[in-house]
Amino acid sequence: MKFSDEGIIIGIKKYGENSAIVKVFSHNHGIYRGFVKSVKSAKTRAIYQIGNLISFEFRCRIEENLGSFFAVDLIKSYCSKIIFDQLKLNCTSSLFSTIDELFLERENHADLFEEIQIFLQKIVEENCETKNFLAHYIRLELQILKTLGYGIDLSSCVVTNTKVDLAFVSPKSARAVSFAAGKNYQKQLLKLPNFLIEDEVQFDEKHLLEGLELSGFFMQKFLFEEGQKPNFYRSNIIKFCAGDSYRS
Repeated sequence: MKFSDEGIIIGIKKYGENSAIVKVFSHNHGIYRGFVKSVKSAKTRAIYQIGNLISFEFRCRIEENLGSFFAVDLIKSYCSKIIFDQLKLNCTSSLFSTIDELFLERENHADLFEEIQIFLQKIVEENCETKNFLAHYIRLELQILKTLGYGIDLSSCVVTNTKVDLAFVSPKSARAVSFAAGKNYQKQLLKLPNFLIEDEVQFDEKHLLEGLELSGFFMQKFLFEEGQKPNFYRSNIIKFCAGDSYRS
């Protein structure tokens, strides 16, 4: 088995003194783990960092066995550009941790890869507003749900079928509910922040928290085991939006 592709490094596990097992979320082949002989030399140390976009060749004698990465070149180092921004690092780390935990290896998810690459390109921009990349992060969590077969339908009200004045989401059906249909049942419904259904709207930390609660609820319901808590990095994002201090 042999192919060439590009991908984002989402995990590195030390193997011996200088080698490592590297996990890559590739554009056209999904997640692959592979052996890399040297990751600590002056030439390779900068390449093998989580969040880096690389080109590579993957080789494996038997398809089911662990293969190796060859001809690895750095295309772009994203995380090195945000290394001093703890909130951005928490967003990227949470994203990679979620993908690593939830996705099976060797399944193609090219659409999600492209969305993540757009997110990484925007997050390294110096003029990228905090609320905008946080909103983008939440949309990616919803995209992860959709990719894994648990998409949330925000197109119309599950009760009246109207497409306007959508204000809630039903935790049972994972569909939107209009304000008129849900106003008497608000305690049983999840709030739907405006930035998830409209472009060019004003929103703040309150709406971001609502978005995190929405995506987090359905990830917990559909993807995680009972009692399993969100990753450490996601918890830090929630604390930031709530105005609490958090550890980097």
